[in-house]
Parts: sequence; structure tokens; C-alpha cells
Amino acid sequence: MYPVLNFKLSDLSMLQAFFLLYVLVYGAMIFLLWLAWRNSGRRKAFTVDGLDNLKVALVVPFRNERANLAQMAYQTFAAIEADWEVIWVDDHSEDGSLQFLQDFIQKHAICSWQLIQSEGIGKKPALEAGIKASHADLIVTTDADVLFAGNPFGLLVEAFAEQQVQLAAGPVMSASAAGWFAKFQQAEWASIQLVTGASFHLGTPLMCSGANLCFRRAAFFEVGGYVGNFQHLSGDDEFLLKKIIAHFGKESVVFVSKPDALVQTKPFRSWDELIAQRERWASKWRLHGNFGHVFGSFLGFFLPVCFLFSPFLLATGAAGYWIFAFVWVVKLIGEGLVLSAILRAYRQPCCWSDVLWVGILHPFFVAQVALGAFRGNFTWKGRKSGLFH
Repeated sequence: MYPVLNFKLSDLSMLQAFFLLYVLVYGAMIFLLWLAWRNSGRRKAFTVDGLDNLKVALVVPFRNERANLAQMAYQTFAAIEADWEVIWVDDHSEDGSLQFLQDFIQKHAICSWQLIQSEGIGKKPALEAGIKASHADLIVTTDADVLFAGNPFGLLVEAFAEQQVQLAAGPVMSASAAGWFAKFQQAEWASIQLVTGASFHLGTPLMCSGANLCFRRAAFFEVGGYVGNFQHLSGDDEFLLKKIIAHFGKESVVFVSKPDALVQTKPFRSWDELIAQRERWASKWRLHGNFGHVFGSFLGFFLPVCFLFSPFLLATGAAGYWIFAFVWVVKLIGEGLVLSAILRAYRQPCCWSDVLWVGILHPFFVAQVALGAFRGNFTWKGRKSGLFH
């Protein structure tokens, strides 16, 4: 027997009323974020005539990426314009990555590529070494394990036709692959693009990815580069974004959401690898010194994790059963519509069963990541970080 739908709003318990209001607010927020994300892609076209022959350098830091460098080197050689500098920065690799690139450059007689060794430890010193070694006006950063077709970074460069633009960010998403775990990662990446694009459009950028980023070299040094953040293994992208906004204003940063600007990462093979990366990202939540960012981080944890407490509704009678069902229907349908729209916009395969599984599993995923981020301890590429200890 199903519980009878026969109750009045005035008869609801505090728990029932909370979840009813909560899911209505959550659904409205998802819808508004989607509207903002969609509008972020309707920015007026840039006029490439305004680039004034700006020189561009692509900086690629790497550490123990021998398994990925063959594909990265070949796609860079094939797609990146010959007049761009390409600077590969070795962050003390131990797997033959450096030797592979030396052989590749020699074999193809590439004059516009540089291969240098970082003197510091970590990604930020490697990036800074590459930026200092460049003579370009614009610096593009990416990772050594990304996949791309054509030159997606060229679309970021076009944004600098507007003189006030100091930094342009592009979309990043994991590549399509078989299996539910790969589908989960791709849909989760779609949620990251949702928040990224929407926050840029609303004038309060929260995040960007160094795997698809471009900025003026002069602006980098004017804001002090990575000074003040070298001790953290993560955050080269977000900390720089916040510095540029603080110095030049929110109009100085843009998000280029075009599908052709997408770069992709290989999906992780294990849950532990994915959790470790997300913990590394989320661990920066209290390092920005900005109330808006801390509050946004809190909402990013609180809103999804609240769903884990919804089963308590089942102990509150017939009304609780109906509200429990309503809460999950709104969540799964709302998220499914939005995430599938983003995946289709970036020309990625999508089916409803995959998105529904993400909706069910995501609160547990967020809770696990949040606990790790709060502790501030994680290991990444053989290096340990204890941010708050």
C-alpha cells in the first residue's frame, strides 16, 4: 500500500518543511545557474584584428608523464601554430619524460620548442620558470596529459583583442570512455563547467583550470605571479585568477565556453585517484581569504550533502514519504536536464541512465571529498601536502 497523499502544509513537521523548502530552492538555483552558464556562451564575438600581432607561448609543465607525452607531443606538433613558442618544463621527472622530449625535438628538428628544467619543486615553480623563459606577450598554460583537436587555445587568445582582458579561461572535461566510472567523471566535470561558466557570467568567478588558461605575461608579473602560494601543491590557476580580479577588476577575466575551446583529460581508472585530485582542489577552500569564496565552498558542500539526510523523512509518516520522493525527483530531473544539456553542448555522448547515477552517487562523493579537504592532507604525484598542520 502506498501512503495516502492527504496532508496540509500547516501540518508539516520542521524536518518536512525544511526539505520541501530546500529542494525548491535547490531546483531554482540549478535552473538559474544553467541560465547563467548558457548566457556565458553568448558573449559577443572577438575581433581578431585587435590582437596587434601579440606573441603567444604555450607552457607545459610535466612530472613523470612519459605515458602521456607521446600523444601530447604529437598533437602539439600537429595543431599549435609554428609561430608560437612551446616551452616544456620538467618538474624533476624520474620516468624518462625528459629524454623522450629531447629525442622528439631532435627527431623533428623543432626550433620553436624549448625544454627546460625547473629549479624549484612543484607545479608553480615549473610554470614560473616557463613564463620567465618566454618572450611572448600572452602565456597559455596546459597539462601534459590533456587531449585536444585543432588548437583550442587559439580561441582563448582571441579574447585578448579586448584591451581590458588580462586572463581568459576555457572549458575542461574528461574524455568519453566505456564504463559507469568514466561516465560519472564526465558528468561531474559538466557540473564543474556549469559553476565555472555561471560564476564568470555573474561577475563572481570562482574557479578556472590551468589546463586551459591564457593570461598576459605582464599582468602575471604585475600581480606578483604565484608569490604567497608556492607552498601549496594546488591552486596555480585559482589564486592567479583572484589576484588578477583584485588588481584589474572583474571585467579583466573572461570564460570562453565555445565547444571548440574544450580540452579533455583522461578519466581516472580508480576511485582513489579521483578522490585525491578533488581533495587537492577542494583543500584550497580556506586559503583565499575571501568570504564570498568560503561561502561558495560551504554551499558547494552543504547543498548536495543535505540529500544524504533525506531518508529521515521516511520516519515522519505519509507526508514524509511523498516529500522524500518529491525531493529526489526534483534533484534527479533538474540535474539530469542541466548536465545532459552541457554535455551535448560540448558534443559529448550522454544518456539519462548515466546522469541519474551521478545524481544518486554525487552526494556521497562530495561528502568524502569534503572530509579529505577539511583535513588538508593528501598525496599527489608522490608528494604529500599537509596544508593546515
